[in-house]
Amino acid sequence: MRLKHTRLAVAAVAGILAGALAASTAQASVTPLCPGGGEFANHTLLVFPGSHQSIYDFVNSAKHSIDLTMYELDDTTMEADLIAAAQRGVDVRVILDGRVGPGSKYYLPGYNELKAGGVNVIWSNPAYYFTHQKTLTVDDGDSLIMTGNLDSYYYDSDRDYAIYDTDWADVHAIVQTFDADFAYQPITPSAGSGDLVWSPTTSEDRILDVINGAHRTLLVEQEEMYDTDVINALIAAAQRGVQVKLAIIDECDLYPYLNQLLAAGVQISLNNTSTDTLYTHAKVILADYGQWDEQVEFGSINISDTSLNQNRELGIVLNAFGPGNQQVIDTLQTVITGDFAGGQTYTATTDPSCDD
Repeated sequence: MRLKHTRLAVAAVAGILAGALAASTAQASVTPLCPGGGEFANHTLLVFPGSHQSIYDFVNSAKHSIDLTMYELDDTTMEADLIAAAQRGVDVRVILDGRVGPGSKYYLPGYNELKAGGVNVIWSNPAYYFTHQKTLTVDDGDSLIMTGNLDSYYYDSDRDYAIYDTDWADVHAIVQTFDADFAYQPITPSAGSGDLVWSPTTSEDRILDVINGAHRTLLVEQEEMYDTDVINALIAAAQRGVQVKLAIIDECDLYPYLNQLLAAGVQISLNNTSTDTLYTHAKVILADYGQWDEQVEFGSINISDTSLNQNRELGIVLNAFGPGNQQVIDTLQTVITGDFAGGQTYTATTDPSCDD
């Protein structure tokens, strides 16, 4: 995970605008059926960069309750909407990460503002290294599962996704876990209808299942790639003949791991470079696209031991058989393929340096 405002500003303005326009077009094709009305299509995908208005509308649609778990919150519109909801009588509860937030000049002010505005906001349970989950639930009926933070500084540059989930069992499991985390109580979260993926309990096994089950293709878009078990699974997939493509940020700390993947036949494309200004903050693995058993995993979970085994995180695994799933999978395949094609081909780096 990056530290806020330390990224190098190498982007050309035209590149940012072109990326945002393409992403906005993708998002427009999958806009919720009734934004702001509290009735959101099951598994409806948002693609960013692009407008966050649908998320604001979601908050403003609340009649009874809002539960927000967020690693980084620095969005004045979202903060104002949460306060307005609380002041009109909605039960607004917010969990913000308690490791980064309390000492941050970016995130502590938002916490204080929410508290002063009547929002029931807490710092997260220290039982988890980070509370890196990014989930918004309205009226215990719809949940929005996000790969990105609600931090407006990054809205114009970051590739992220969010999905509306109205499956009753999923939403119930998310609310149940929120209740426990809000009370600092231990819980083994439910998988809901079987598609929810939680850290620190099930995420590594579920992600490995997706990778190990692939027999033709793996299309991966990630910010981090540090976990040995996942790296070995991707290597094994490439060695058994699966076409593996990875779109990832250009970060010198990653080079030793990328070299291992490259040597095994994984194709790697870098973004956030001098020629590609998009920043891959997303966390997505798409297996066997176009096959009857295609599936995708995405959410807040980075490929690191901390994210998989120590944090509070939430992701979701979808196949083509659920309501709305095929549209989601098709859109993800199109966007990630474009991101991969637009990046810079990675070639082995034998002497990586972080001093540049």
